[in-house]
Amino acid sequence: MRNTLVALCILALLAMIGWKVSEPWREKRKQKAERFETSDAATIEHTLTFCGDEWLGYLIFRSPQFRRQLEQKKIAATFEIEPDFQKRFEMLESGDCDFVCATIDSFLVNGRSTNYPGVITFVIDESFGGDALLSREGIESLDDLKGENVEGAFVGYSPSEFLLKSQIAHFGLENLTPRLPDFRTDDATAAYQKFKDGKVDFAVLWEPLVSQALREVPSAQRLIDTSQARGIIYDVAIASRRRVAETPELVQAVTDAYFESLRHYSSDPAAFKKLATEDSGESSDNAEAMLSGVRFVGLAENREMATGGSAVRLTDAVSAITDILVDVGELDRDPLNGNPRVVMNSQFLSQSAAAAAPSTATASRQFFRTLDEIGWELLDQNRTGTLLEEPITFGVGQSTIPEEFQAELRDAAQKLTHYPNHRLIVQAHVSPGSNPEADLQLSQERADAIRDFLIADLNLSAPRIRAIGIGGSEPVVQNPGESSRAWKRRCRRARIYLAEDT
Repeated sequence: MRNTLVALCILALLAMIGWKVSEPWREKRKQKAERFETSDAATIEHTLTFCGDEWLGYLIFRSPQFRRQLEQKKIAATFEIEPDFQKRFEMLESGDCDFVCATIDSFLVNGRSTNYPGVITFVIDESFGGDALLSREGIESLDDLKGENVEGAFVGYSPSEFLLKSQIAHFGLENLTPRLPDFRTDDATAAYQKFKDGKVDFAVLWEPLVSQALREVPSAQRLIDTSQARGIIYDVAIASRRRVAETPELVQAVTDAYFESLRHYSSDPAAFKKLATEDSGESSDNAEAMLSGVRFVGLAENREMATGGSAVRLTDAVSAITDILVDVGELDRDPLNGNPRVVMNSQFLSQSAAAAAPSTATASRQFFRTLDEIGWELLDQNRTGTLLEEPITFGVGQSTIPEEFQAELRDAAQKLTHYPNHRLIVQAHVSPGSNPEADLQLSQERADAIRDFLIADLNLSAPRIRAIGIGGSEPVVQNPGESSRAWKRRCRRARIYLAEDT
């Protein structure tokens, strides 16, 4: 009995101490409750946190219209600027953040360590010229980046870096991979300044620095940008799995509010431009240039991408981006094991009652008009790069494509989904012989064979492809000690070039 009394006294004493110690916290909580109860904030039942950066593509989440839409549903929203991609997903996992705005490639790389704590609920935008690879004199195409002493600059671990990595994977620029750490800068201004000062041969920039570089840097030219290389840089809204599981109605509310707000601004270009100017802190002209480099993806297109009703399915985009990351060594394997749907949830798109917004960019051209000789000659000046890293080699006197090269052509053709506005130029050669006319005919047959294969086997548009036989007039240089047989075999080659159709 005595022991029980002592225990009760100790518990009472501890309770008194705890009450006293917690007094400041209780007072603060009381004051906070009073603030809410005596103000309009009492109508707010939930507060959601969005994490992202200052990319203009995310401005809808920071817009007054988005906040108003959510407030009508008793939800408050805050947008936190967090430049560290890894930290965004750590915050998503810990519950400090409810939604993350990021590119698909960033999600695949940086979300892996936290076992992908969120799911893609919708596509925000696609970079549409907002990111570009620029070069100085001497670098006329992507093939020229294969040089040993080429120097470059870009913001590390950014969409700019991924644009370059996609070109490394697609055009055989593996020589650049080990040098990527040397090319990284901390910010876009530093990358631009290196390019402007002539310290680098190329730079990957985003608007408005792209337009600024083309205006101010002599001989600067655009090798490729994301209006030409499509399906590479997508920004997506990633909802916390916890929110999806426990409060799906809030995820639905965010989805509806976002697309209603996008429709609101898309229907009023002047208001959209004003919003971009205020959000970016740039001049009106610069903000307009930045907006032109972003293709906002509306509700209708999102639904089509989710269901496979559009030319680009979201599952295919995730898989293609995964392949690039694996090719450049950013990922050692496919972390999704071939099933991109494990990081997607399209139910909120299908259930959304929001009105569809008009498209902010024209769709990619599906058909190619027939070009005359002059048209092809002009197009030849717009070569972007080589589709196949290694040339196709033919047998002696043969124009049949060897089976191993047929397989390589099929694999390489998968890259064309990223370059829907590019045409193909097939050039075929033969080893020099005694009959130039026969050489020219055989080389044309080889070029035609490749063209026919691309049309018949890969279903490419015939007017999109030009086949040119060069004959034996441009043999490769014979290496020291190389046998005549080996040299002639290398001369029996064909290459396929991509050229932008402007």
